[in-house]
Amino acid sequence: AEVPETPAIVEIFDNLQNGVEGLTPDARAANSKRLRDLLTGDVAPAYQRFADTVAALAEIAPAEPGIWQVAGGDAYYRAVLAAYTGTEETPAELHRRGMADVTRLTSELDSALGGVGLTEGTVSERLTLLAAQPGQLYEASDLGRAALIERLSALTTRAQGVVDAQIGASPASNVTVSMIPAAFAASAPSAAYTPRTADGRNPARFEINLSRMSDWPDYSLPTLVFHETLPGHHLESALTAEKANLPLARQLIWNAGYGEGWASYAETLADEGGLYTDDPLGRIGYLQSMLLRAARLVADTGIHQQKWSRDRAI
Repeated sequence: AEVPETPAIVEIFDNLQNGVEGLTPDARAANSKRLRDLLTGDVAPAYQRFADTVAALAEIAPAEPGIWQVAGGDAYYRAVLAAYTGTEETPAELHRRGMADVTRLTSELDSALGGVGLTEGTVSERLTLLAAQPGQLYEASDLGRAALIERLSALTTRAQGVVDAQIGASPASNVTVSMIPAAFAASAPSAAYTPRTADGRNPARFEINLSRMSDWPDYSLPTLVFHETLPGHHLESALTAEKANLPLARQLIWNAGYGEGWASYAETLADEGGLYTDDPLGRIGYLQSMLLRAARLVADTGIHQQKWSRDRAI
């Protein structure tokens, strides 16, 4: 496996070394060489072995998905659902709940889209049409990316008022809003929240992947912000760090059912708090976000418990 001439991790490492007092140029060069040797001799070959193993597994993988095909798969799936949802509901019960939510939210979206003049076609087709409306997509340029980041920051500030009114004085720690560096965008998620470091030196970060600007029509941005920052992940994380007095180990362990449950509930708090009162397009983005969760619940239980094919899930 080949390593790029100057991988991003080497550039970052070299930049960090420049801030270390007492390091001579020779020491910095030796450290940089050691890192390159590790990447070339250990890390890159390990990734190649990993890729080869995945390719070999793909050759013998079943044509259709579903953990039910694996010995003990049903029990494993029930255990996973319990761990990730925090409920004791069976896969069939969760499937029915998801189906009911899909029906309800699709109906709400139908009405909301009609309210902004989009009445023709399926809900999916009209959401695609909405994203293509003038003013929805930001330019794929430095100016366009800067404008989108500014919009996210403004939405975070607006959400602060709702948090103060609904919950009371929020924790003191701040959250920065930025885009994921281009060097890491290809392997990064669409958006991510990272809590502040345990020592408090580095603030919490909300980062968005802008490698495809078409992923981020303006109507989808409010609920994204409310999910990731306030009253979502950032509020939960900051309260945990500053108010809950939990042991450090408990602060570091991520419980998906609790954390994502909080952030999804935060989207409903934003709706109840009036953040969409004068923003009908933003509320469409909120309903679409909720519909995504419901559809994922249906598809996941459909594939792994009801033996759905990939095509049926799509």
